[in-house]
Amino acid sequence: MKTKIPISDEILKPNFINHDSIQKQLQSKQDQQKIYFDRNSKTLTKLNKEENIMIEMGSYWKKGKVKDTVNERSYIVQDEFGKTYHRNRKFLNKTSLEYVPKYDTFLDDDQLLSNDPHTPEQLLQPENKNDSDLQYLNESDFDDGNEDQQTPD
Repeated sequence: MKTKIPISDEILKPNFINHDSIQKQLQSKQDQQKIYFDRNSKTLTKLNKEENIMIEMGSYWKKGKVKDTVNERSYIVQDEFGKTYHRNRKFLNKTSLEYVPKYDTFLDDDQLLSNDPHTPEQLLQPENKNDSDLQYLNESDFDDGNEDQQTPD
């Protein structure tokens, strides 16, 4: 290389990198980082089917139940409203709170998984109603069978 800038011949000689020493340095840094990480880590116990749990949903928790195990750390869970989720173990906590479903158990799975906001009764109603199709209710339609009760005048 020809240049007018003065430069030492030592700088121009190639440096040979000792890969073994670099590998040892890298391994020692990784070992030290593992020690720091393991200080705060804990092993999570396995969950069984039908076990009561709390499901982390962002900033709040829902009651639920384990429905199935996908693998060592992954579970299929169902919340109290009947919706199923696939969740990692770190988002699930065992609980002694009783799991009580808050949905109708007589609905089949197709209706539970449906995204349609209408209830089955609403789906049976005719879509186009004319005034002639409407039925008006009288007070007698609200009779509850207690005829011996007197109404205030």
